[in-house]
Amino acid sequence: MMIEQERENRGRRATEQQRRAANPQKSVWVQASAGTGKTKVLSDRVLRILLGGGNPGRILCLTYTKAAAVEMSSRISERLSKWAVMPQKELFAELEALLGKLPEDKEKLEKLEASARRLFAVLLDTPGGMKIQTIHSFCQEILKRFPLEAHISPYFEVMDDRAAAEALADIQSQLLKKIEAEPDSRAGQALSFLTRKVSEFSFPEIMNTIAANRNKIAQMFEQYKNAENVF
Repeated sequence: MMIEQERENRGRRATEQQRRAANPQKSVWVQASAGTGKTKVLSDRVLRILLGGGNPGRILCLTYTKAAAVEMSSRISERLSKWAVMPQKELFAELEALLGKLPEDKEKLEKLEASARRLFAVLLDTPGGMKIQTIHSFCQEILKRFPLEAHISPYFEVMDDRAAAEALADIQSQLLKKIEAEPDSRAGQALSFLTRKVSEFSFPEIMNTIAANRNKIAQMFEQYKNAENVF
């Protein structure tokens, strides 16, 4: 009995914390493990902004993955579509769970209900819809708007994973050919040291690791100037 009571208390505390985090009047930083409701909190926050009269076209939500963006967009659209046709009692129950409490004034409550029921139509009529996208696509959009300020070509294209892997493989091939022609160079000496320490099976993995961390390595040498100062 005590265990069940404690479980219920934890559930209530978690729900209350999520509700506070979804309050659009507050700036909130949420840190939680996977599957604990971060997407729900963000979705609830957007719904509360819309209920408060926010313009869907002026809302921007950024996620790490495309899957998360699609999931959040689907959640919001699904809930708004249900609100439009849901029986009044069920709608009030959902709104109370979302907001914590409903207005006591009858006129305000009717206004809230009317707002909730028309939000789905408002969302459908919003040109371009509400912006829910990944951080990468958002940054790409900014760069396309201001390419000259970013010192890049206005006609740039973002490499996909396959094209990037092919480009890295081509660069590695060119580097190895150059080292073969200049075995006494610093790159040649480094490769000679590396090949003496690792097997032929580990070598490709190490090269890929170096390529993946090239920016960190460049920053390290920029700070320490040469390899001798690193150790």
